[in-house]
Amino acid sequence: MPKQKDIERKIASIMFTDIVGYTQLTAEDEEKAFQLIKKKRELLLPLLKKHSGKLVKEIGDGTLTRYNDTKDAIDCANDFQSKTNDDLKVRAGIHSGEVIIENGDVFGDVVNVASRLESIAQPKSVLLSKETLDKIENKENLEFISLGLQSLKGVGRLIEVFALSGKSIHTPKPEDYEENKVQVHSDDEVPSIAIIPFENKGANENAFYAYGISADVINDCTDAGIIKVVPMQDIEKTDYYSMEFKELSETFSSRYIAQGVLWKMNDMFQLSIDLYDSKSDSIIWSDRWQEDWDALTNIKRNLCDGLLKALNIGSKDSDRAETFNTEAYKYYLEAIFVWDKRETKDDISKARKLLNRAIKLDGDFLGARAWLAWTYLKIGDFSTALNYYKAIKLDAEKQGNIDNIIRALHGLGEIYIVKDNNIEKALKTFEESLSLSQSVNNQRALGHSYAKVGTIHGQMNDFSKSIDLLQQAIEIFKPLNLKTAIMSAYSNLGTTYFVQGDYDQSMLYYKKNLKIATESRVKVNIANAQDSIAHTYQKLGDYSKAIEMKQKALDFYTNLENKRALASILYSLGHMYLDVGRLDEALEVLSKGLELARETKLKESISSGCNRIGAIYYEMGDYSEAVKYIEEAIKLDKEIGRDLHEVVSILELFACYKNLDKNFNLDDIAKLEKDDIIQNLDSRDTYLFYYVTDNEAYLESAYEILMRNVENMEDGLRIKYLNFPNSKRIIEEYEKVFK
Repeated sequence: MPKQKDIERKIASIMFTDIVGYTQLTAEDEEKAFQLIKKKRELLLPLLKKHSGKLVKEIGDGTLTRYNDTKDAIDCANDFQSKTNDDLKVRAGIHSGEVIIENGDVFGDVVNVASRLESIAQPKSVLLSKETLDKIENKENLEFISLGLQSLKGVGRLIEVFALSGKSIHTPKPEDYEENKVQVHSDDEVPSIAIIPFENKGANENAFYAYGISADVINDCTDAGIIKVVPMQDIEKTDYYSMEFKELSETFSSRYIAQGVLWKMNDMFQLSIDLYDSKSDSIIWSDRWQEDWDALTNIKRNLCDGLLKALNIGSKDSDRAETFNTEAYKYYLEAIFVWDKRETKDDISKARKLLNRAIKLDGDFLGARAWLAWTYLKIGDFSTALNYYKAIKLDAEKQGNIDNIIRALHGLGEIYIVKDNNIEKALKTFEESLSLSQSVNNQRALGHSYAKVGTIHGQMNDFSKSIDLLQQAIEIFKPLNLKTAIMSAYSNLGTTYFVQGDYDQSMLYYKKNLKIATESRVKVNIANAQDSIAHTYQKLGDYSKAIEMKQKALDFYTNLENKRALASILYSLGHMYLDVGRLDEALEVLSKGLELARETKLKESISSGCNRIGAIYYEMGDYSEAVKYIEEAIKLDKEIGRDLHEVVSILELFACYKNLDKNFNLDDIAKLEKDDIIQNLDSRDTYLFYYVTDNEAYLESAYEILMRNVENMEDGLRIKYLNFPNSKRIIEEYEKVFK
């Protein structure tokens, strides 16, 4: 292979030809064999000129020719074979795609496949790949016979093969090609497959090649269409290496099982693949082959292409790999391995260093850049992730790489919600991803886009649209067996019903979420589900179960690196302690949450922590300490335009001032009295309006909110709730004033 800095890449059609029986003829009659080569050359060279072909090289009795136009390659092969006879028996094979060119020579996977097609052709016939057939713009006066999906032994490829048909050439019969024909999935059922991580037969330090390629194949197959692919995290939970095909199929509820071996030996890779069909209880594709080090970037692409063809799912972007830099791809594979197996912060740092090495070698390697952005988004470093995703989107647009544009849009949308609280911008971003997903029929991205747009509509209180979009997302996710995505959609549906006040439906979907999360055994998923259920118990007045469930979730979150999520759950638990009057415990957990929020530098999160801690000190009677925290919350709320939260903090501040006998301007209170704000306050905050203004209408509103809160509670829970400190204070004041 040429050095990468010297290469040129072009889309071309490659034709291989050779003379049948030439080796034996050479041993028997060398002169006659030479005359056949001479005759072959005399026939072929004028045709190359006629059909704009180029003779790349002659290899003994074989020729390798290149064509910029696929139709020229077909016409040249047709004309050439029409002139051959029983004395000159020639086979021809044509494959098309991106080739590497250096000094007139050609290299790459396209060349290897063309050679293998020629080797299985019959005398005076022309075999070609579907990739070649698809590139012919004008098929007028051309006829082809399908020979089915063929396993080209020794190259690790499945190729749908066609034979050129014509009166002056030989047309093979399909029944002659049954031996290596792969039976393509044809049932009505959605194909399901578990792609078992390739077994590493080499040194331990090379284990990342097998794992990373397997992870890449799983991701690409999942994105390919209507196909159920078992996630890597589910496979990793089992002792898959000790299982036979049948047991693997039963364990993962998958009809197909793909299993293989990868062995790095110096600058070579030895590979094998077996694709098992449980319905026929047979191996439908099996191959053993080797690849040069320089072909590393093609291994995943070719494996994925073969599996999708066998499952009757069209693959995308088959002409081009995401990177051609072998070293860059090596670092990328190692980064995936380190990230997925991470146990410490050092592992996160190591994965990022590897990704940065890959990107330094190939700045256009968008897959590596997207992974790097994800590592920052995952742990809540939104500013860094934002910059990466913006750059990825711009470069993906220049490349016309729709899948990575969608990945960038999903990341940007998440950041606009969490970091900037900009729902309108997030909605616009997710709607763009939805449109692009529909245009390329990327089912996984389409489902995620529906889910994200639906979630935004829920936050905008457009509940019916939110529910409809989330249900559409689930209908896409279920056939694809995307359990994590289904969990997320269930969770968002639960939240939509929660905000509507339909706590029974909310609990239904949250428990569906918890069921799948528990089956997945992924701690963060279980914790998220428990957290949501805790909130619903809180609304139903069952604070004992709510706090118990919240503490279980907190145990999981404490071991995670996501500081933002941990701060959020600490705030929530602290608020529950505040409601029931456990002020010391509330202060402890809220202080921990605020400390984490300051580390993330998220102003909204810091503001929330300051507000709640201020409320705790207020309830403790330490009004001076409360003022310090509340004033910081107000300052941050003004900076980020958090109007409702600012109102609550100002009310808390004025209540402190009143207790400290400090003056405050009642005109400032009047500015806060807006219907769209007041109607969103809870009973405690509404009571604060009454406390600082002496306006009895607010006391009446606080009492009404309290009574609405207990409407759906069972009798025993209602009594407990009405005896919480805030509830008792409102009821006692209400009865004193109005009764």
